[in-house]
Amino acid sequence: MYNIFVSVLEVYNKHIRDLLATSPTLKKLEIRQASKGVHHVPRIIEAKVKNIKGVWDVLQAGSNAKAVGSNNVNEHSIRSHCMLYIMVKANNLINGECTKSKLWLVDLASSERLAKTEAQGERLKKAQNINQSLSTLRDVISSLATKSSHITYRNSKLTHLLQDSLVGYSKKLVFLQISPSEQDVGETLSSLNFATRVQGVELGPAKKHTDMGEIQKLKLMLEKTKQELRSKDDALQKLEENVLNLKCKAKSKDQLCKNQQGKVNELESQLESKTELCKLLEKQLLQHSEGMQGEDEICSNFQRKVNELENRLKEREQAEYVTQHKVSAKNVKELENTLKGRT
Repeated sequence: MYNIFVSVLEVYNKHIRDLLATSPTLKKLEIRQASKGVHHVPRIIEAKVKNIKGVWDVLQAGSNAKAVGSNNVNEHSIRSHCMLYIMVKANNLINGECTKSKLWLVDLASSERLAKTEAQGERLKKAQNINQSLSTLRDVISSLATKSSHITYRNSKLTHLLQDSLVGYSKKLVFLQISPSEQDVGETLSSLNFATRVQGVELGPAKKHTDMGEIQKLKLMLEKTKQELRSKDDALQKLEENVLNLKCKAKSKDQLCKNQQGKVNELESQLESKTELCKLLEKQLLQHSEGMQGEDEICSNFQRKVNELENRLKEREQAEYVTQHKVSAKNVKELENTLKGRT
């Protein structure tokens, strides 16, 4: 993953100005040294861009705030060193490595002879500061070309800012804008000599710069993420165990439900059989009831006949009794008469 940041600075009258700042800051912008000789300016605006148009828009915004002035030689003479700073940060999402690369595009202020410009007062002071910073840059380039052990980077804000880009493992390119006029031949030769010195400086092959601080942060983030993953894995394992227990309980309950369902089916079968038996018994009972009704009727008829026979028998007994009584009375009377006759 890549992120690109752009800043626009100006070294003006020995001071550093942030050309992207909407309002001037009361505190001076100073150069600070970070880890392993990397120099930076705290509190400077770093605009994040996504494409070339974004870089161009930022450069245009900064260019509108540059300091310019006029003199006898140049109506729009640039009175400062304008510096476009591009930082590319690459984060390796696999191993957490953070790599930084930066590009300085420096528009140096023009080197103008004071005798020609006839600058005075404040303009003279500004011109002297510009020439001094350019002279320091020449000295630094000469020291680098001769591989001197002592290089005066801090004699100028310009060289101090460019210090980590002028040492080994960097690349440099110089573009000169010279005048075709014969009266400017001195400045032209001076510029060409400066370019020749720059060309003779060997900085060595470009080297990848890895931000160990960013790596440490990413390692800490990675370790924290691993711990969170371990915690989540433990929680997930417990959750899986709970799910497994619930599945076992559910399986036991399913088996119990199946057993209960089997018993219910058996009871339903028995109930169905008993229901059929009850229906059969009801049918038989109905048949017996119908049979009993016929028997009751027969019994009633038989009882009626018995009653009739009993009544007839009683009548006959009464008649026989009366008859016998009459016969007995007659016999008694005859016997009495017989006895009377004998007497």
